[in-house]
Amino acid sequence: MVTMLLAACAPAGGGGTPASPSTPLVTGIAHPVGADEAVLTMGYEGGLVAVEFHFGTVPALLIAGDGTVVVPGAQDAIFPGAALSPLQTRKLSEAGVQLVLERLAQTGFFATDADFSGAQLGVADASSTVFTMHADGRDVRVSVYALGLLDSGDPPPGMDERERLAHTVLGKLAQDLGALEQLIPASAWEETAWHPYIGDQLRLLVANADAEPADPSGIPAPDVAWPAGGDPATFGAPYPPLDASRCGVVSGTDAGAWYAALAEANQLTRFTAGGHRYRVSVRPILPGEDAACPAR
Repeated sequence: MVTMLLAACAPAGGGGTPASPSTPLVTGIAHPVGADEAVLTMGYEGGLVAVEFHFGTVPALLIAGDGTVVVPGAQDAIFPGAALSPLQTRKLSEAGVQLVLERLAQTGFFATDADFSGAQLGVADASSTVFTMHADGRDVRVSVYALGLLDSGDPPPGMDERERLAHTVLGKLAQDLGALEQLIPASAWEETAWHPYIGDQLRLLVANADAEPADPSGIPAPDVAWPAGGDPATFGAPYPPLDASRCGVVSGTDAGAWYAALAEANQLTRFTAGGHRYRVSVRPILPGEDAACPAR
């Protein structure tokens, strides 16, 4: 019945591309099946935070076409923290992917794009929770400002009933997706445990740190040699959102070298090359994401 609900919401002609003999068979709600294709992401945009924070932000949840799930890992509450925020991964079966898509269908909010921003009249400087679904022949983006922060008993003036309902229904959805092991039974997982996610590509934000003052905390952070080929002074391309910064992507053996170096580094570590020091922020490229540096 739930599958029929989502199908009924699809525009005429929807339904996706028929599976080829070499494509895993999908029974139920059609969706991309590749390991490098996203089916669902839930993340956060906006808010009063620094550009560097946005650069490193990863989705709270990503599910790829082959059932791969990627979520942020636990971080120790210490300073300085890890140079690369941990990510965890685990694989769903096709039955598990279908359960997630059916849960989205139950909300009634994934027929078309929607932007619920009415809470801006009552909540300042919050972020928006953004759900992006690629399924049933459709690409749907649903954004809700200040999800989880709105007092449903006292909504801002002018907010209509559908938006109030969106905060209630999608707030519960966000909770369910944030506790996926409670939503999905053990039988619908292909892997029994979570393990570290190692991506094929890393996006780097690089800035010269020669003039950077010593950290006021007094915590020592030994410099580390630039771990891959190339000159950091000409790495990638200029990154307009931040003066004197450059952004680029590493892959293959260079990505492997960076993963190894970052495992021994922390937030205060600076990388050296040609007699100069560089501050580097790193963000893995996840399935279905554009490797290009973001505009903001």
